[in-house]
Amino acid sequence: MQGQYSSMISFDLKGDEEAHRKFLDSLKLVTHAVSLGDVESLIVYYDQSSDKLPHYPKIYQEGFFRFSVGLEDAEDVIEDLKQAMEQAGVL
Repeated sequence: MQGQYSSMISFDLKGDEEAHRKFLDSLKLVTHAVSLGDVESLIVYYDQSSDKLPHYPKIYQEGFFRFSVGLEDAEDVIEDLKQAMEQAGVL
């Protein structure tokens, strides 16, 4: 796997916490995890009750996702995120 690596991004989705949870529940390839940093694609959701939020800028205080892109095929990851957003009604 020389030359391959993972990347991490943070993002929010338009919608309420229920839509965010539905998005997470709809993922098939990407794994909802409690921590990041593996070779597989992982996602963590920090909701409004998370003790992590005070450590982030104000724009993230409503909750957000941290997503670590793994070594899966990029098109498969994109398709999984897309279908989960469609299921949650945020795309």
